[in-house]
Amino acid sequence: MRARLYFDENFALGALITAIVQAGVDCVRAVDCDTEEWPDEAQLGFAAERGLVVVTADRADFLRIHSRWIGSGRSHAGIIIITQGRYSIGELIRRMLRLLDAVPAKEFADRVEFLSNWE
Repeated sequence: MRARLYFDENFALGALITAIVQAGVDCVRAVDCDTEEWPDEAQLGFAAERGLVVVTADRADFLRIHSRWIGSGRSHAGIIIITQGRYSIGELIRRMLRLLDAVPAKEFADRVEFLSNWE
């Protein structure tokens, strides 16, 4: 089963989200949940409570929060980090679907995946 995704407020690639939904991936955006003004840690908590993998372009903050959570024994449903502007939308879609097909939802827990690693 594919992971369910939560796109944080720093993620601005609507075409990717549309394509992911059309491919059958269950996802929501921070703007859909009225969480777009929340701090990053609160967004990760929101996603974790709902079993959603966070998709973000905010690498530094989420890596720091992930390390702190894991170090304190706190768990989350996973994080996918995307570098915006590095790849075409088509390439991002291809990589995202490859990642989601390779890593079942239950195996995403407490992982950080960089989309750049999924050629």
